[in-house]
Amino acid sequence: KQIATKKEVGDLILWQYNESNTLEWLTPKINKVTKVLVTQRINVNQNAAISSSFKLSETSINSTDEQYKRYAYNVISEYLHIDIQKSLLKHLGLPEIVECNKRKADENSDVNKRTKHIKVEYEEMPHKVEKIVTPKLTAKDKTH
Repeated sequence: KQIATKKEVGDLILWQYNESNTLEWLTPKINKVTKVLVTQRINVNQNAAISSSFKLSETSINSTDEQYKRYAYNVISEYLHIDIQKSLLKHLGLPEIVECNKRKADENSDVNKRTKHIKVEYEEMPHKVEKIVTPKLTAKDKTH
């Protein structure tokens, strides 16, 4: 009911996905996680070199509401489809953060992957050495 619209057609009950209902349903979830992060004084600073489960002292709290909301969004968005993640980010009014990875290879180029796994194909198959089967001599044959 929270993320879909119910439609009745004759004897059938149909459910249709509703993105706006989904975003309205997810927003309080983000707010609850944000509230827990604030009350537990969890460090949500992106540049911090300490564990995210480390509790901060009263004097070292420098995180803004937007940082807490973004951290809560990141926690919940791990369970959502990429399209819903983008819609939720816009719905919450949070700007997109573009991550820069210096060594990130092109997703379309498989050249690096293929060079490592090239199979060497032989033009000729190695020859099998066939054993010559010699019949065993019986006691009678040995005497002759």
